[in-house]
Amino acid sequence: MCLIALILACTTTGASVFPAPEENDVSAFSSIRWADERPEVRIEGAWYQLLSIQGATTDELIRHCRRVYADRWRKRFDEDLVRVLREMQRLPGNTVAVEARRLDSGEIVQFPAIPLTAENRAALMALKYQRDGGGSVAPTAMSEDAAPVRRVVRAHATSPEPRHLELMKRGIGAGRTLTASEARDDLDQLEWLLKNRFAYLTLRNVGVEAAIDALRCGVEDGVTTGDLTLQIQRLVALFGDGHSGVSGSQLRAAIPAGALPCNVVDTGGKVFALAADGRSFLDPEHPVLRGLDGDRLESWLNAARPTVPHGSDALVRRGCVERLTWIQYLRAELGRPGSGSVTLNLESLDGSRTRSPAFPVASEPARYVPPHPKVSGLREDGLGYLRIEMMRGDLEFLDALRAMMSRFRGARGLIIDVRGNGGGTRDVLRLLYPFFCKPDEPPVVLNAARYRLGPGEPPDAKEGYLSDRFLFPPTASVWTPRERAAIDAFLRSFKPEWTVPADAFSGWHVFVACAEEIEPSDRFDRPVAILMDSNCFSATDVFLSAFKGRPGVTLIGTPSGGGSGRKRGYTLAHSGIEVRLSSMASFRADGRLYDGRGIEPDILAPATPDDLIGRTDRVLDLAVARLRP
Repeated sequence: MCLIALILACTTTGASVFPAPEENDVSAFSSIRWADERPEVRIEGAWYQLLSIQGATTDELIRHCRRVYADRWRKRFDEDLVRVLREMQRLPGNTVAVEARRLDSGEIVQFPAIPLTAENRAALMALKYQRDGGGSVAPTAMSEDAAPVRRVVRAHATSPEPRHLELMKRGIGAGRTLTASEARDDLDQLEWLLKNRFAYLTLRNVGVEAAIDALRCGVEDGVTTGDLTLQIQRLVALFGDGHSGVSGSQLRAAIPAGALPCNVVDTGGKVFALAADGRSFLDPEHPVLRGLDGDRLESWLNAARPTVPHGSDALVRRGCVERLTWIQYLRAELGRPGSGSVTLNLESLDGSRTRSPAFPVASEPARYVPPHPKVSGLREDGLGYLRIEMMRGDLEFLDALRAMMSRFRGARGLIIDVRGNGGGTRDVLRLLYPFFCKPDEPPVVLNAARYRLGPGEPPDAKEGYLSDRFLFPPTASVWTPRERAAIDAFLRSFKPEWTVPADAFSGWHVFVACAEEIEPSDRFDRPVAILMDSNCFSATDVFLSAFKGRPGVTLIGTPSGGGSGRKRGYTLAHSGIEVRLSSMASFRADGRLYDGRGIEPDILAPATPDDLIGRTDRVLDLAVARLRP
């Protein structure tokens, strides 16, 4: 009997394939899936975005799993959530308290006591084996959430086009070896996913068939999963979508071990070498990194670029600098031999002095945490300071934001600091935006998007497909007559810069903010400064674009990354490579795309070198000076 049949048989007879219902034998959920790094769970037959369990927010749970389990963090989250709760001292009994947002309506629901059962975990594990092709299940098996594996069948070129030779590079060799047949099957599956599920397939002239054919030409003798992972990342990067690509943990696993022994941070067009703790320069007299192993830094950045999504200038620059830590991978790309040490070519800030010390290669990359203020509140100068490190959606965080806005009623001005905020949910924007609207201001459309339809999905679904982004079509039941009138007026004049293929996408969905949601006494009508940088991405891009151009609001810092694609994950049948593809084309209210652009600040203000290590904060100082009367 195959493993899935055994699990299901035990489930239906009330027995358990596991010896005792301890912490690894039970689960609150029979199914878990992921969307944009956010877990979604099935509860009582409906799908929800998980917000918290036992008072621990989803972000706290993910941070714990990443810290303790490294590359296996998602496996532990999916399969052993009860163990994780115990490790976090959130000891459950036979039930857990869950807070979740219903995907079809956006309603936040409290479940005070969801039972922990062996049946749930058995069902969850059965679905996992089906999705992963485990046991004796064929690679084309499907779960209740996943369609059968589909592949493109067509004639293929027998030689690669010259423009795609870069995609074929290999030689890393990590992972197991796939046969030529297995690799080509996975590439045909990838082509089907790109053609049928990817929102930005036609945004740029990538030539997906020629690119796939180039990769197929290079696997005659087989290919390792590590090499195929990097090849697929290079391919998907060509589309310029920062949300799409190979799973980050799989990408890291595909590169050779060994990292730079320092943090590298970019500002003002220069890259600085910081100590591993990020609170001092590696060499205070020579803080600038101008090269590695005697070769200029630009060569190393260019070697990193093929794996970075070809998006906005800010996104590309940040991605290339971050990948400098992949020292052994970049050496292979540049045709250099690996080594247990690396020479850092350093120079003084004015470029007049240089030195080139050698350091041992680190086993793990250093992690830089920008030294921005952490605590929100009223400052001594009468200004409010609101720090938002992540766009969270749990009620505890949103209630704290609402309470903080009440504290700011008497402030002379307000600084909202979203530097380093890589996104999350749109709840923060929904909550905060009305505080800055006039009492009689009509509803305003802040974002418009169209969903990339899957096979058999109708384009005119009444409630739409994007409720988890608070994007709904004009036909949805969530709108008031006043909101619907504003939507109709907006769509009559809306002119997107890119015309999406009508036969492959739903109709328009919109995100609307309404001033009526805030009491007049709670409104904030003093000047506002929003601090931003290139790490701002996704939901934070949407947040910044919503406030860009509002009277009394000034954006200060450097351009954001640019992205709003709502990625979904798909696993290739033979290699197990997880590919994430954006499922919607998303536009600012003025018709410009988020992806490939980013949001420009009103005042361009790069961080100073001393800002990087926490000695100063020039961007915050500029905001304070602007808000002073």
